[in-house]
Amino acid sequence: MSSGPSEQHRQEESASEKRASGAHETATEGLTRATECPSCGTPFASDYCPSCGQAADPPISATAVVGGFFRELFDIENGFWPTLVGLTLRPGNTLRRYLEGARAGLASPGRYLLASVIIGIGINRFLAWTGMGKDPFDVGASSGTTGEGGPADGGDLLVEALFTAIGQWEQFFGAQIRTLSALLMAVLLGALLFRLFGERLSRAGEALTLGAFLSGHLELLNQGAKLLCSPAVFLWTGQPLKTPSFLLTVAIQVGFVGFTAHRCFGPGWRPGLKGAFAAGWALIEGMAISWIFLMGHAGWLALTRPERFGTPEGAPAVAGALFVGMGILSAVPLLLHAGAEAYYRLR
Repeated sequence: MSSGPSEQHRQEESASEKRASGAHETATEGLTRATECPSCGTPFASDYCPSCGQAADPPISATAVVGGFFRELFDIENGFWPTLVGLTLRPGNTLRRYLEGARAGLASPGRYLLASVIIGIGINRFLAWTGMGKDPFDVGASSGTTGEGGPADGGDLLVEALFTAIGQWEQFFGAQIRTLSALLMAVLLGALLFRLFGERLSRAGEALTLGAFLSGHLELLNQGAKLLCSPAVFLWTGQPLKTPSFLLTVAIQVGFVGFTAHRCFGPGWRPGLKGAFAAGWALIEGMAISWIFLMGHAGWLALTRPERFGTPEGAPAVAGALFVGMGILSAVPLLLHAGAEAYYRLR
């Protein structure tokens, strides 16, 4: 009569031993599948290293390289597209959240600025490839102002040298020029915003953050306007669109920054006017700096290679005087800004 319980007890022990043996085999199998992280050396048996996040079997393929480029550039998982939508629909609220410390779902200002420049270059190349557009600086090496083989006077030399300088800069430094221009606009705009909204911006880094976000989004807005206008102009006139109207560019920059400043630093109309003034003056200063560099390069071409333009004797001296005069005129906005900054600091 006592054999029944003991037999049941033995069966339970046998089942328990089998479960323990199965668990041991599973653990052993898991250990045999464990791999060592190539980055930090930690052994692990999952898809990602628990110490540094390295993938167990990172792919090495052309698709992975191209996909990684776009994923890192545009920060698809967390940043670029929400920032693009936020700055388009709710720019003041988006920038205010970032200044208050919100980072989730927003791209960094530097990444956003770089992505906007690369997108702008891609749009320009696409429009040039389709014949509907042309790069703003792609003017060629000659403007044809010297006539039918006739000698050029000082004014013709000035225009010819400027077109040649612009063509050379675009040919050799097109992408670099666009990147530096965007960075320059971010610095100028940030400096002006810091001075105009110093009571709301405690650090210069916050102003530069605003400048980078706004400059990047302005680049996207300008390229978007070009992308919309180019097909219509090409279908209507049969000619490629070189660049949208300068007045349209000014309206986009002044209007967008003014509206954003109103929404970010408002209420009231004064923050909007301050933002619009900062945008307009930054555009003037950026153009002045660009003209100074172009004038210097064009002046060097005119004075050192007058035979390139078929100039008569004495024309380089006239052109040199014109270059110096226009260079000084271009420096006026920068001198005014420097004077105002010095007055603010020394008063």
